[in-house]
Amino acid sequence: MKVVVAVDSFKGSMTSMEAGMAVKAGILAAKIIATNDEALADRLEAYATNMKETVEKKAAKLESIGYSEYLKQM
Repeated sequence: MKVVVAVDSFKGSMTSMEAGMAVKAGILAAKIIATNDEALADRLEAYATNMKETVEKKAAKLESIGYSEYLKQM
């Protein structure tokens, strides 16, 4: 299973790298637990699929309108 981590927003409590690493650590812990929990493994797979689709949509929008307009819409 591959998981794409894309932190969407957080408020000044940490850097974007720290936020990404925290999410990644949480997902890794869940993947370890999921080795013995099929329902959790299914939920992680759904999460990964959803995140992939979200990132692809954002990337397409960015490509379509350019970074300046994209940032204005955030």
